[in-house]
Amino acid sequence: MRLQLEESEAATNALYTEVEGLSKLYEDLDSKVKSKCFELKDGELKLQRLITEVGRISSLKLVERC
Repeated sequence: MRLQLEESEAATNALYTEVEGLSKLYEDLDSKVKSKCFELKDGELKLQRLITEVGRISSLKLVERC
């Protein structure tokens, strides 16, 4: 009976350790995903500004040609 209790406690402790490790990995991954989302949004805004700027320059060049 005592051996079963010790084995049960060891298995429970191993599970807790595994859950803690997985929780840490999840937190790290969640942080990276959020960071990448912000980077993507920033890149999209920069791209939109560049597209707008290129459009303005193209419009000015067309006006200058006329």
